[in-house]
Amino acid sequence: METTPETRTTASHDGEPAAPDAVDNAMPCGADRLLRMLWGQWKTHVIYVLGEQQACRFGVLRRRIAGISPKVLTTRLRELEADGLVWREQENTIPPKVTYGLTKTGQAVHHVLRDIEKIEV
Repeated sequence: METTPETRTTASHDGEPAAPDAVDNAMPCGADRLLRMLWGQWKTHVIYVLGEQQACRFGVLRRRIAGISPKVLTTRLRELEADGLVWREQENTIPPKVTYGLTKTGQAVHHVLRDIEKIEV
């Protein structure tokens, strides 16, 4: 029989039935999903600036975040939008007018970032 994480058990030294491995007993961390969304260079900075600026256009964001390239800013905005932290509104003009802002979840993250900012390191 092939051993898989679901079927593997550890031997008990006291005669008790064998317990499943730690893989089966992993305790979920409620913050893990959010932290994975925020993982990546510039993401928290983008959220912070959007929270301070309210809604703003790409060029304003780029000027407010010194050192970020247009390509990276575009990528981070798309990732944050896909994760439901940022909304994007496009007006079909020439050139297109695109505005970004924080969703309710993004605003909640912004408030947490403001609280973290108060911690002295």
